[in-house]
Amino acid sequence: MNANKYLNKCVLVTLYDGSKHQGVFKLSGVEFTTHRVYYEVHGGGEVFHLPAEEIESIRLVTMN
Repeated sequence: MNANKYLNKCVLVTLYDGSKHQGVFKLSGVEFTTHRVYYEVHGGGEVFHLPAEEIESIRLVTMN
């Protein structure tokens, strides 16, 4: 999945554990020793930090 195409857009992110996070999708950073990529979802006054390998799906949504 190319998550980078969703950067700075309103999305609904579903993780493999079943949890869902809605908000603006941003790149958080890359851990260079392990090459793990992290993303953030900014929504509802909260910021969720998500490792790329835990993301099952990303869907574009409109914010109310």
